[in-house]
Amino acid sequence: MDKLSRTIPVTRPYKLPFESNKWGGASFDGVGGYINVTKNASINNLTVITIISTFKPESMGGGNLGRFSDKGQKTLFVIPLNKFQFNHIFSVTPGNWATSNNDMQIGKTQNVAVTYDNTNVNNNPIIYKDGILLVTNETSTPNLTASNDAGNDLIIGNRIAQDRAFKGIFYDYIYFAEILTQSEIQDVIYGRILPTQFDCRLWHDYRLGHARDLSGNNNHGTITGNVRFV
Repeated sequence: MDKLSRTIPVTRPYKLPFESNKWGGASFDGVGGYINVTKNASINNLTVITIISTFKPESMGGGNLGRFSDKGQKTLFVIPLNKFQFNHIFSVTPGNWATSNNDMQIGKTQNVAVTYDNTNVNNNPIIYKDGILLVTNETSTPNLTASNDAGNDLIIGNRIAQDRAFKGIFYDYIYFAEILTQSEIQDVIYGRILPTQFDCRLWHDYRLGHARDLSGNNNHGTITGNVRFV
């Protein structure tokens, strides 16, 4: 769909957790468990992505490196001093980028979004909190060719080894095959436009009490271990 033809809904599809603490979500205990999305052509080996998730952390999670999501070659997580970090594996040297200290706030409902284009090693991801641009520092420079993630399931809230469990609540998790602008990210997180009006490949709204995909791509999540809906 051409971006110029996208329209803002007259009524918001739902209230965001920013506005109320009454919403439920998917609760992770920081010990084990995750939501597994089986590898699928619609989410495999994407060269450009936007990830958006609203969440409320209770701690930094397993190993103080709690995962938001892990697709093998593309990983979004938190690192010590409450920084967000995005990693992408390349054939020689991986690309690692981190935000500033205390950009993530324990015990507070917030949103993180990241956009990235892996077709050029000079590209850097852009990371936003609550739709506001964060300062991002490159801690490892990618080298040569972006690695293929088609053989990896998408793990939400952990990694496959189950030693990087998120602790807290996820309200939603959305995965796009395009770079959204800052204003478009703000429109999505504040409910002014539906994710499906972009090239949305996965849309989980855990406030509905399930991990079914609302994007139409059948990227449903399977609950493994200590994850429950509250």
